[in-house]
Amino acid sequence: MNDHLALDDTRIARPNVYQLVADQLMAEIVDRGLGEGDPVPTEKDISDRYGVGRSSVREGLRMLESHGVIRLSGRGTYVVGSRQAAMARALTVLLGLGAVTLIELHELRRPIEMEVAAKAAIMRDEDDLAALGEAIDRMRSASDDRGAALEADLAFHLAMARATHNGALIAAVTGVREVLRGLIRERVIDMGEAIRQHETILARIEAQDAEGARAAVADHMTWIFDTLEGGARA
Repeated sequence: MNDHLALDDTRIARPNVYQLVADQLMAEIVDRGLGEGDPVPTEKDISDRYGVGRSSVREGLRMLESHGVIRLSGRGTYVVGSRQAAMARALTVLLGLGAVTLIELHELRRPIEMEVAAKAAIMRDEDDLAALGEAIDRMRSASDDRGAALEADLAFHLAMARATHNGALIAAVTGVREVLRGLIRERVIDMGEAIRQHETILARIEAQDAEGARAAVADHMTWIFDTLEGGARA
C-alpha cells in the first residue's frame, strides 16, 4: 500500500518581484507606523534596499497606488494615502466585479455603524456634538436640494465616526459610505424622515446612552435597507 500523499500537477504560483516589493513596502509602512501624508521611500532607495530592479519597484509602487495605500505627491515621489481611500477603493473594485452587491455592502455597514454610535455616545466631546448638530442643520436647510442633503447626511455619519476617536472605525465608516454615496443618490429617500431619525441618534449620543444610540442606528439602518432593497427590486 502506498502511504504517500497523491499530488496532482498543479504548480504553486510564485509571486512576481513587484508583488514582493509591494508586500515588503506595505509591511514597512505598518511597522514604522506611517500615517497619511508621510513620505514613502523613493524608487531608488527601495531598489537599493531590497536589491531589486527599478522596474519592479515602479510596478510595486503602482500596485499600492491603485489600492489607495499610497498616492503620488510629486514627480516620482509618494506619500501614504488615507485608510479611508484604501478601503473605499477595495470595496469599489469588489462592487464593480460583482463580488458584492449594494445590499451586502449595507449589511456590512449596519453592525459597524451600530457599534460606532454606541462608542460615540461614550467617547464624544462638545466639539463632536457640535459637528453632529451642524450636519443635521445642513440637512434641514438643504432638504429641497437632494445632493446637498445627502452630503450633509454623509457628514453626520462621518462626524459620528470621528466621535469614537478610533481611527479604524473612522476608516471603516468612511470607506463604506464613499462607495454607497453615489448608489444611495439613485434612490428616493424621505429626507424629512431621515432628519427625524438623525435627531434621535444625536439625542441618544448627547445623553451618553450607548444602548439607546445603538438601537436608534439599528432602526435607521433597517429603514435605509428597506429603501435600498425596494430600489433594487424596481
